[in-house]
Amino acid sequence: MSITNINILIKTMINIQYVVFFKTFARLNGTISVPEEIVDATKLPPAVREKEILKELALALYARDILSLGKARSLSKMTRWEFEELLGKRKIIRHYNEQDLEEDIKYASDHK
Repeated sequence: MSITNINILIKTMINIQYVVFFKTFARLNGTISVPEEIVDATKLPPAVREKEILKELALALYARDILSLGKARSLSKMTRWEFEELLGKRKIIRHYNEQDLEEDIKYASDHK
Protein backbone atom coordinates (compact mmCIF):
# COMPACT_ATOMS: atom_id res chain seq x y z
CA MET A 1 0.00 0.00 0.00
CA SER A 2 1.43 3.36 -0.98
CA ILE A 3 1.73 6.39 1.28
CA THR A 4 -1.07 8.00 -0.77
CA ASN A 5 -3.35 5.05 -0.03
CA ILE A 6 -2.38 5.25 3.65
CA ASN A 7 -3.31 8.96 3.60
CA ILE A 8 -6.71 8.14 2.08
CA LEU A 9 -7.25 5.35 4.61
CA ILE A 10 -6.33 7.59 7.54
CA LYS A 11 -8.43 10.50 6.23
CA THR A 12 -11.40 8.16 5.91
CA MET A 13 -10.83 6.84 9.43
CA ILE A 14 -10.54 10.39 10.75
CA ASN A 15 -13.75 11.49 9.01
CA ILE A 16 -15.65 8.56 10.51
CA GLN A 17 -14.11 9.09 13.94
CA TYR A 18 -14.72 12.84 13.85
CA VAL A 19 -18.47 12.34 13.67
CA VAL A 20 -18.48 10.59 17.05
CA PHE A 21 -15.45 12.39 18.49
CA PHE A 22 -17.26 14.52 21.03
CA LYS A 23 -19.38 11.62 22.25
CA THR A 24 -16.35 9.41 22.84
CA PHE A 25 -13.76 11.99 23.89
CA ALA A 26 -14.13 11.21 27.58
CA ARG A 27 -13.37 7.55 26.87
CA LEU A 28 -10.12 8.25 25.02
CA ASN A 29 -7.39 7.72 27.56
CA GLY A 30 -4.46 8.54 25.33
CA THR A 31 -4.89 5.36 23.28
CA ILE A 32 -6.33 4.92 19.84
CA SER A 33 -7.01 1.40 18.68
CA VAL A 34 -6.46 0.61 15.04
CA PRO A 35 -7.78 -2.81 14.03
CA GLU A 36 -5.02 -5.27 13.23
CA GLU A 37 -6.37 -5.88 9.73
CA ILE A 38 -6.02 -2.14 9.00
CA VAL A 39 -2.45 -2.06 10.28
CA ASP A 40 -1.60 -5.17 8.26
CA ALA A 41 -3.19 -3.63 5.16
CA THR A 42 -0.58 -0.88 5.20
CA LYS A 43 2.03 -3.39 4.05
CA LEU A 44 4.64 -1.42 5.95
CA PRO A 45 7.50 -3.27 7.58
CA PRO A 46 6.66 -3.91 11.25
CA ALA A 47 9.64 -1.81 12.34
CA VAL A 48 8.19 1.38 10.81
CA ARG A 49 4.42 0.82 11.05
CA GLU A 50 3.78 2.80 14.22
CA LYS A 51 6.04 5.66 13.20
CA GLU A 52 4.52 5.98 9.73
CA ILE A 53 0.92 5.73 10.95
CA LEU A 54 1.54 8.34 13.66
CA LYS A 55 3.24 10.61 11.13
CA GLU A 56 0.35 10.32 8.66
CA LEU A 57 -2.22 10.85 11.41
CA ALA A 58 -0.35 13.93 12.63
CA LEU A 59 -0.18 15.37 9.11
CA ALA A 60 -3.87 14.74 8.47
CA LEU A 61 -4.96 16.28 11.78
CA TYR A 62 -2.70 19.28 11.28
CA ALA A 63 -3.87 19.81 7.69
CA ARG A 64 -7.50 19.88 8.90
CA ASP A 65 -6.53 22.34 11.67
CA ILE A 66 -7.56 19.85 14.35
CA LEU A 67 -4.10 19.84 15.97
CA SER A 68 -1.66 22.69 16.40
CA LEU A 69 1.79 22.43 14.84
CA GLY A 70 3.36 21.60 18.19
CA LYS A 71 0.87 18.87 19.05
CA ALA A 72 0.98 17.37 15.56
CA ARG A 73 4.76 17.40 15.62
CA SER A 74 4.70 15.71 19.02
CA LEU A 75 2.29 13.04 17.77
CA SER A 76 4.53 12.40 14.77
CA LYS A 77 7.55 11.87 17.06
CA MET A 78 9.60 13.98 14.67
CA THR A 79 11.71 17.02 15.41
CA ARG A 80 10.10 20.35 14.69
CA TRP A 81 12.36 20.86 11.68
CA GLU A 82 11.69 17.38 10.28
CA PHE A 83 7.93 17.91 10.63
CA GLU A 84 8.02 21.34 9.02
CA GLU A 85 10.12 19.99 6.15
CA LEU A 86 7.58 17.20 5.66
CA LEU A 87 4.74 19.75 5.63
CA GLY A 88 6.56 21.55 2.83
CA LYS A 89 7.16 18.36 0.86
CA ARG A 90 3.49 17.45 1.14
CA LYS A 91 2.46 21.03 0.30
CA ILE A 92 0.43 21.32 3.49
CA ILE A 93 -0.24 24.96 4.30
CA ARG A 94 1.26 26.06 7.61
CA HIS A 95 -1.26 27.32 10.15
CA TYR A 96 0.42 29.98 12.23
CA ASN A 97 -1.58 31.52 15.03
CA GLU A 98 -1.01 33.35 18.29
CA GLN A 99 -0.40 30.10 20.19
CA ASP A 100 2.29 29.11 17.66
CA LEU A 101 3.93 32.50 18.10
CA GLU A 102 3.93 32.07 21.88
CA GLU A 103 5.47 28.59 21.51
CA ASP A 104 8.15 30.01 19.19
CA ILE A 105 8.96 32.80 21.64
CA LYS A 106 9.15 30.34 24.54
CA TYR A 107 11.34 27.99 22.53
CA ALA A 108 13.67 30.82 21.53
CA SER A 109 13.86 32.06 25.13
CA ASP A 110 14.66 28.58 26.45
CA HIS A 111 17.40 27.95 23.88
CA LYS A 112 19.53 31.10 24.10
